[in-house]
Amino acid sequence: MKSILFSVMFSLSSLAQAAVVVVPQISGKYSARIQINQCDKYACKGSARVSLFSLETHEKIVEIESEDFSISVSRNSNSNEESFTATDDGDIVIGDFNFDGHDDVAIQNGHNGSYGYASYDVYTYDAKRQVYSLNLELTRLTGGEYLGMFHVDKKRRRLLAYNKAADRAFSSFEFISDVRGVRKTCEKSEIWDMSDSLVKVTVKTLEHNKWLTRERSFSDDLYDFNKMAARGRCAFLNQ
Repeated sequence: MKSILFSVMFSLSSLAQAAVVVVPQISGKYSARIQINQCDKYACKGSARVSLFSLETHEKIVEIESEDFSISVSRNSNSNEESFTATDDGDIVIGDFNFDGHDDVAIQNGHNGSYGYASYDVYTYDAKRQVYSLNLELTRLTGGEYLGMFHVDKKRRRLLAYNKAADRAFSSFEFISDVRGVRKTCEKSEIWDMSDSLVKVTVKTLEHNKWLTRERSFSDDLYDFNKMAARGRCAFLNQ
């Protein structure tokens, strides 16, 4: 994801007071104003209210609350105010997550993904009602067994998610996502069995509403570990 700079301005009376986080630009079309309940000189975290605005019209698009939002910050030394700039990105993700032609919004809410990865509340846009609504199916793809925010494959119109059970033991998942809902179409596991010097690959694909399972083992001398869980290769038994 492209790096996003957040300007954070605090009340002069106390760094512990609620702060306003201004996000100048997201995805080239939006800005955001975030009210968050506590900050120090390194980070802002806690309950937050995120207001998203159109850069073109300055109209407020949506207002979303998060119980556990966090942003790492650094001090702006050239400011007369208590002002900070965030040093991380990805806390607000905008994209077309159900491929209906409208931008959707994901807001970081805690670290409930596998291995403590950030999890997100995902809101999809209902063009008929002209509102954003929490999408529980997409929200689940960012937490639990999955490693944080999913990836969007625009060309193939798929959502890609990942997990790992241990070092060199990865799982890849692909989902169809549309206005009707989310459906898993592929699951791939790549497990390095060091005792046998083998990488065991299992691919499950949904074909004609039935799951087809294929398995194959590779010598670890020939396996390219840099390509484990490579994006868009869930259905490939080999590399």
